[in-house]
Amino acid sequence: MTPSRRGSYGRDQAPRPGRGFDLLRPEPRPLDRTGTITVGWKPDGRRDRITVRGKTKTEVKDKLRAKHTELAAGIRTPANYTVEQCLKDWLGTLNTQAESTVTGYRITVRHLIELTGNVKLAELKVREVDFALGTLA
Repeated sequence: MTPSRRGSYGRDQAPRPGRGFDLLRPEPRPLDRTGTITVGWKPDGRRDRITVRGKTKTEVKDKLRAKHTELAAGIRTPANYTVEQCLKDWLGTLNTQAESTVTGYRITVRHLIELTGNVKLAELKVREVDFALGTLA
């Protein structure tokens, strides 16, 4: 039996992971690991991937599990997406509401942006929302 070439996934190698499977690999830097999830394909034919990094394999697995939960819920936001950007995007979708309703929403959004606008959406905590709503009330 001749040894199979590297990357050819011959009979003596483990089967190739399918689409959507996670990949864990050590990084060149010591004590650093990377995990990726394939979520589809880009228009140019390359894979569309989400990458997470961590110090330990367990930390990376926990981050991958959280990403899977977000994807299952239909949430996919960039890591630097802030509350301000989210609220402005939401205001842009209110084209079927009455003008007085949209005006009220704009006033509320302006106050919310002052209180929590610079917080990243992925890092937003319940207590920050409670504080902002308590301040507005």
